Amino acid sequence: MKTSNIILSAVFASILIWVFVAFITAKAKITEFIEQHPEIVKEKKEDIKRETVQLEVFHTIVVKGEGDLFVEQSEGYTFNQFIDENNTAEVRNDTLFINVTGKKCRLNVNEISNVLTKDEVWVEISDLETDTFKIFTTNDSHLKINDLKVKFLSLTSEKNSKVELRNVNYKNTKAEFYIRNFSEVSIDDTKGMALSVKKDPQAKYEDD
Repeated sequence: MKTSNIILSAVFASILIWVFVAFITAKAKITEFIEQHPEIVKEKKEDIKRETVQLEVFHTIVVKGEGDLFVEQSEGYTFNQFIDENNTAEVRNDTLFINVTGKKCRLNVNEISNVLTKDEVWVEISDLETDTFKIFTTNDSHLKINDLKVKFLSLTSEKNSKVELRNVNYKNTKAEFYIRNFSEVSIDDTKGMALSVKKDPQAKYEDD
């Protein structure tokens, strides 16, 4: 073997040994630090704890904030969240006023008929069945609805808000859409639906 090759092999081996030793040393220091400061690990575990709150009956949801909210139909009314003092949920006069931050929150409802979204909140509603459903979105909010069984659907979207409707055409649903102020609405199936769409020139409507 040429001398140059031997030197290169030796240098490469030295680098590997140095990387391995550095890794072992760093791992040992991290382990030692965790053993000396167990409260940090405890705080991290507490950060990911969730809690479920039982709510009074309501049929209207008003959602604001900058976080995510997932809504599903089930028995009872509950709010599940990562523990965060900035998340709030309060029922007043048959209406749930809910504020969510960036952490994912979940809402279980037995029956709702109205939803209003504002700020930059992102809301997804799935597997809901009701006779009449009214939607109002505003202020850059984003609402996505999957698998909605409804006889009459009313939608008003304004101020740059966005609405996505997927599989909401159930047995010739009747629907009225009002799209304003640069808002966007898209729906994937309108065959057989009795649909009326009124929109501003700046607004956007898509029918897939």
